[in-house]
Amino acid sequence: MTKKNWIFSITIGIVFGVIGGLLGIPHLLQAKPVSAASTADDVLNTTLNSSLKWNTVQGTAVIVWYGENDEKQEYLNTFAIQQPNLANISVKNADGSVAASEWISDGSKAYNIDPQAKTYAGGTLPAFSKDFSLLPTTLEAAKNTDAIYRHPFGMLIPSPVGEYLYPQWLAQGKGITYNLVGEDTILNRKVWIITYIKYNAEVTAWIDEETGIIVKYIQSMDGRPFEEMTFTQLEVNSPVDRTLFILPSGVISQ
Repeated sequence: MTKKNWIFSITIGIVFGVIGGLLGIPHLLQAKPVSAASTADDVLNTTLNSSLKWNTVQGTAVIVWYGENDEKQEYLNTFAIQQPNLANISVKNADGSVAASEWISDGSKAYNIDPQAKTYAGGTLPAFSKDFSLLPTTLEAAKNTDAIYRHPFGMLIPSPVGEYLYPQWLAQGKGITYNLVGEDTILNRKVWIITYIKYNAEVTAWIDEETGIIVKYIQSMDGRPFEEMTFTQLEVNSPVDRTLFILPSGVISQ
């Protein structure tokens, strides 16, 4: 999987797959046993229909990328989304001191803003951003596809946080064995813990039981840490400040 560029573009072709490995083992040992009523298919079905289970989400997430020599880059993502296509995604350094980028969708246009230069580039949202016809609607269809169909609007978000807020991709792909290994509570919300292996990636995901949103994600590649994501704040179906979806004053077109 390649890291997403922080530019206004349609980001296709990211292969996700991983949370767990050595980083996840200590936490998993403390996880509560899974309810007998829950199965891995319950989890996958919830992620597959995640965008139907919430109207607004807002919060923060910390994303860490690991290099081959254990170096790391850490970013703070702040997000606010209102269905079907209003969004504000801000990416900053981990301490929040320097804003790297901001992406806004006002429902008809999207803008990629450079906060340092106070400039933006924008364009009309593509028609496919509202076309959900390719998304599989059943687990049988999801597990028998060679292609991975991501949520059309989530795919436009130029930050990995879009993949966790729109996790329809998780349930898709042939020959993957998913293991539901426990339950936990994150940010006062009940979550399932699911693991799987795909190619050279080991995956563990902490999935919100109400919405299917992935609230924690750890990925290792070939046994080495690759990515870790943790939601530090999450509000679901709370009113969102509509001014977040408007191009701010003081920025000029590139």
